[in-house]
Amino acid sequence: RDINVSPDQAKRQAEQLMQSRSNVSFVLLAGLDHAFQNQRGESEIPAVIKQIRAWLERT
Repeated sequence: RDINVSPDQAKRQAEQLMQSRSNVSFVLLAGLDHAFQNQRGESEIPAVIKQIRAWLERT
């Protein structure tokens, strides 16, 4: 739903980076825009932060 950055383009760029680097991760947050709002305009920032924290704990 992001109109600022094409999710498909971002995924392609991440895939290109992953071919030459081992320290790249890519997560598509389906249904969220660039401000982490869902289609109803509600903020999903707490859920996004939770995902980021979990990623940081794994790395």
